[in-house]
Amino acid sequence: MECVGGQQEAAQAIQGLQRLPNSRFAPDEAVLNSQKRWSKLNRTFLRRLIRLCGMALGGLCDMLLFVAVPCSVVAYIAIGFLVLLVPGRMYKALLSDDIDGLKWETLWFLLTALGATLAKMIRAFLGELMGNFWRERITAKVHKRYACDNAYYVLQAEHPEVDNPDQRMVTDIRLFCEEFSNTLCGGRDGTGGVYEGVGNIVWYSYQTWHRSGPFGICVAFGWSTLVFLGNAGVINLVAPWVFRQERIEAMFRYVHVQWRINAEEVAFQDGCATEEAGVDKWLRSAVHNTNCTIRRRLGLNFVQFGFGYYSTALIYGTAAIAIAMGMDGVEAGDPRRAQWIAQFLGILLNLIYGFTILVQLGPR
Repeated sequence: MECVGGQQEAAQAIQGLQRLPNSRFAPDEAVLNSQKRWSKLNRTFLRRLIRLCGMALGGLCDMLLFVAVPCSVVAYIAIGFLVLLVPGRMYKALLSDDIDGLKWETLWFLLTALGATLAKMIRAFLGELMGNFWRERITAKVHKRYACDNAYYVLQAEHPEVDNPDQRMVTDIRLFCEEFSNTLCGGRDGTGGVYEGVGNIVWYSYQTWHRSGPFGICVAFGWSTLVFLGNAGVINLVAPWVFRQERIEAMFRYVHVQWRINAEEVAFQDGCATEEAGVDKWLRSAVHNTNCTIRRRLGLNFVQFGFGYYSTALIYGTAAIAIAMGMDGVEAGDPRRAQWIAQFLGILLNLIYGFTILVQLGPR
């Protein structure tokens, strides 16, 4: 029978949302005091994540859409590379007084830029579509398990660890699908995701090696690894407090709801002062924890905000050393040197940008 074990399956499916990103539900004090344990990546988290992904990828259309997203990212990177090469050729045309060549390169730039824009738009469209489809698939399957074998009736009695199942099915599934889609495919604002970050690293590592050999690769990977380790260190200081904030906010909302539900009883027993003291307690906890989070984010902001400035200086310094070592292969004063410099800077910048995407996704 399909509904055999429905209670257990419903509990596992709903509980799988318990510690995924953006999960909001009412905790108790014991859970709040264990935020360091559950704010870190572990095997339990990965098992639940894989289970949810399996629920989302239930049909051929889902698999095709899941494959189409990285394909659109590959197309965007390929067209973006063509755009990147154009400024170097434009500099060469300017230094060579080649007006016809400059006109052609300008027209080619406009066409490739249009193609890159369309590819990026398709990537964002497919990413949002995938997240929305995932929400439908996961929610429908959880609803089916929730309705099987009277699981909705006995769930709280036999599985008290699963709290607020209605909120998890309505809100947390949607938040999980949106966050997971943005992490993989990039956000609506055009920011890159894991696919673009890894794609940039692979493609532009090859291009960097082709132009500067192991020197450029060592500089880019060494610098990015150093920043990544520093970022990971400061994230571990911030993540437990962000996780705790989510749970405090859930409890703050929960006590407000309970006050409203029990309004008649509170009024008859003259318990307004007690209820007010309770909500004020959680308000103070929320504000205090937010202040602690803000202070702990100083180090994280320093790493992430300063990364772009220091990376720019590193890129120009690397190009200067490469030219001094004769890696450009052209004589001084040759217009091809301007082309090589512009293209090398763009390629190295995109390589480091690939690492930047992954570093910025760390807090998620």
